[in-house]
Amino acid sequence: MDAELQEMLDCFKIRRVLENYCRGVDRRDRELLESVYWPDSINNLGIWVGPGQDFASFAIPAINEAYVATLHCISQSTIRVNGAHAAADTYCTAFHRAERDSVVSCDIAIGRYVDRLEKRGNEWRILERQLLMEDCRTISGEAGIPLEAFTRGVAGPSDLSYKMFETLTR
Repeated sequence: MDAELQEMLDCFKIRRVLENYCRGVDRRDRELLESVYWPDSINNLGIWVGPGQDFASFAIPAINEAYVATLHCISQSTIRVNGAHAAADTYCTAFHRAERDSVVSCDIAIGRYVDRLEKRGNEWRILERQLLMEDCRTISGEAGIPLEAFTRGVAGPSDLSYKMFETLTR
């Protein structure tokens, strides 16, 4: 395969890993979240440091306890590939919705994931992740548009997206 085409394919696969992290956190999908890290990886998010594949055991219960919904949005990524090794700098905005005592609040965090990734066989995963946090703000008060008129996302396999993906395997 042409070197430029291979680099494009590697960047695409790396971007998919980064997106799967966000989906894994937001849907509280332990298997998906664990799949983005190599077993010997290290994850440093400031509030939690440890083996990447162990992060789900911390994050899922913590999110379930504190928030009714989360939405991690990644934007631009600078990805550099050198053979089976890569580095990525990815901008992230994360929204964390809480509902306590009839008060709705939203923690909005902005930062960057700085990752070292490795390709083993034909698969890319994160080997080292460091979160660089730029800011976090809490907005609280009355909710905006009433959500009752909308279908809401849910954590786990009962979310509509899982059912949609299942239709592809039939």
